[in-house]
Amino acid sequence: MGITRFQAPGRSRIIQCAEHLPDPIGIVSQTYPNCCWQNGLLARARDMARWGHVDQRIAHLLDPQLVGYPADYTNPATGDTFPVAPSQYVESHDHRRFVNEFGQLGQRDLLGEAYGNRDLFYREQPYIIGLYTAKGIPMLWQGQEFGENWGVPGWGVGRNLFERPLHWEYFHDQAGKALVRLHRILGARRRTRRALNARGYLYYLNLQEHLDQGVVAYRREAEPASGQPAERLVVALNFSGREADVWIPFPFAGRWAERIDGRESVQVAPGSDGARVRVPANYGAVYELA
Repeated sequence: MGITRFQAPGRSRIIQCAEHLPDPIGIVSQTYPNCCWQNGLLARARDMARWGHVDQRIAHLLDPQLVGYPADYTNPATGDTFPVAPSQYVESHDHRRFVNEFGQLGQRDLLGEAYGNRDLFYREQPYIIGLYTAKGIPMLWQGQEFGENWGVPGWGVGRNLFERPLHWEYFHDQAGKALVRLHRILGARRRTRRALNARGYLYYLNLQEHLDQGVVAYRREAEPASGQPAERLVVALNFSGREADVWIPFPFAGRWAERIDGRESVQVAPGSDGARVRVPANYGAVYELA
């Protein structure tokens, strides 16, 4: 904390990430690391991808505090208080690539593991949008951003002693270019929008119309700070293969512009508690007050 280049207002720029998967909440609640590995989001996303269902528990996992993670840790010896947050991811070196959960090819590697079907890359998209708009620290496993599709065996030395070089050619094909584009857009939003780096999160709970259409929607918020106004973003994720038409409770009247593709604006009338929006299949939307 005494080294200038690692300092930031009220915190350190160092991420010290501990791994204790049996109790990741305990790691950041009771010990000194300010981050931890945890497989909660990964497991829920993969279960949804594999079985084709929508589970609102994924919305809870996009806000780690909803499932018990603290926002801050206070060192009992020094009294220093600093923010903590887990890493958030849907891919890691311990698991086969995420696209494999949607379907696999007949082609296999030397260990007999099937490659994922990259023609189904589009089904990854709502999860990518969720990852970048979630609370916590988003983590990408190498090649994830262009649809790497290696398998990984469930046991044995083939998990860590088998070479899996990146298929760099995927970066340039149709699936790879589409995924890289989405990652770049969302990375820019994450970097420039205070609401995506703040602690404010509101899940639109128990909107059965959303779940019936495969949609999860929530709001990200940042309060006024350092002369900057409050910021609100509304996110809708559509995990289904059909376009959804759902009612979203927008927090303010006015024109809300969609910021991933700029497809459409939504006009929320004064005195109204929201508006209907269309969310593309296997995709999502991020709305900002224009």
